[in-house]
Amino acid sequence: MSLLDKIRKEAQEPTVKVSSRPDPLTQPLSEMPNLTVEADQQQEAVIAPKPASPPPTLENQLAAWEAELATYPTIADKKVGVRLETEILEEIETFCRSNKITPETLFEAFYVTCKDKDGTMRQVLKEARSRVERRTKVGNIKSLMTKTKNLLGLK
Repeated sequence: MSLLDKIRKEAQEPTVKVSSRPDPLTQPLSEMPNLTVEADQQQEAVIAPKPASPPPTLENQLAAWEAELATYPTIADKKVGVRLETEILEEIETFCRSNKITPETLFEAFYVTCKDKDGTMRQVLKEARSRVERRTKVGNIKSLMTKTKNLLGLK
């Protein structure tokens, strides 16, 4: 399956399905929780906040969202391109689809879970070093093949 076929398939059948949820930015002010709607000339009733709290405004709502965002970890702008073995990639994608998560969050969860377990991290590092060695060998072989083909004038 070519990369273009994979992109087409992903466009038709997304791997991560997100359930629809209301977007506070697209809701009318009258439907937004914790916000007041001031009366205009055509509207007689005023929706008032609970008496104990000051009347929320859009600025207050923005400040509340900013404060909530500050409680979450920052996501790095840098993306890490990960190339995986074909079989492992397919297994990870299947696993992520069935559990409604992304490969990125799975990778983060693996690291956070394993980093404090010395025995597990030693096993992971041993496997990682073995894989680096194998991939380096494969890369060297491919490079030699390309150079040889270029010398012989083959394509």
